[in-house]
Amino acid sequence: MLGYKVFHENLNSRGFQYEIGKTYQMDEEPVPGHRGFHACLVLDDVFKYCRPSRDNYRICKVDLTGTVAEGHHKVASNRITILEELDYKTVFDVHSKNIDHLAMLIQHGDDSQLDILVNHQNTSVRCAVAERGRPQDLDILVRDKSWLVRREVARHGRPQDLDILVRDIHWAIRSDVAYHGRHQDLDILVHDRDESVRLEVARHGRPQDLDILVRDEDEYVRRTVANHGRPQDLDILVHDEDDYVRINVAKHGRPQDLDILVHDEYEYVRINVAKHGRPQDLDILVYDDDECVRRNVAKHGRPQDLDILSRDKHLTAHQKVA
Repeated sequence: MLGYKVFHENLNSRGFQYEIGKTYQMDEEPVPGHRGFHACLVLDDVFKYCRPSRDNYRICKVDLTGTVAEGHHKVASNRITILEELDYKTVFDVHSKNIDHLAMLIQHGDDSQLDILVNHQNTSVRCAVAERGRPQDLDILVRDKSWLVRREVARHGRPQDLDILVRDIHWAIRSDVAYHGRHQDLDILVHDRDESVRLEVARHGRPQDLDILVRDEDEYVRRTVANHGRPQDLDILVHDEDDYVRINVAKHGRPQDLDILVHDEYEYVRINVAKHGRPQDLDILVYDDDECVRRNVAKHGRPQDLDILSRDKHLTAHQKVA
């Protein structure tokens, strides 16, 4: 009985190593899905067990002999011969409507087949072509009608593509352009209308960008600015309305910031102040209303704090000792 079996790149399957041209057998009776050498009788069924667009699988034609037990989409046998490996370029047709076939061709096909597939009507196919990254394909797909395809192009980071995509209508593509961090792109995207793009710009931490983004309307952008810890930014952001911006400021531990944030209304800000362990802060926070703040005070183990916290009914004995 002829069938098809899918293997990993090294011709391994379920921890067992195979070789083309060899026969393998076992004494036990085969049970589909549990025991035996498995294969599919229909070629298309192998794609139920692999993702050809992501993984480098190999498919071989096999001969199943001995006892054969049939399952839902596959069979199991106690004897199998690995006959030959399929050549994707001849087995799969570029005009096929099966996306799995085309994914195999994109991975393993030759230039003549990719020259056809780059203009395929299916977006997933064109995305896969763009992911492979042939320069002649990227030249075409950089202006593709689908933002998903253009995004795959942007991820390659070719300068000539970024020159075009920096002004793309879709925010995700402009964000990918910002990710590459070219100065000429960041100069434009720091003023982008979408906060996700400006966030990506902020992550690069260029001083000229932080000067602008420190007062950004989006709190996630300002949180990222605070992460960089520039003194001039912390001077502003220590008073920010967003709790997590102030947390990021507290993490840097500047004395002038801790002097302010030790009295912050948000307990997680005060927790981050307590973590620094400044004596003047612990003197205040040992009496804090929040149990988690007091717990972080106790971790420093100052005798005067432990003496007070030993009477704290909200802390366990272990936390008090700690």
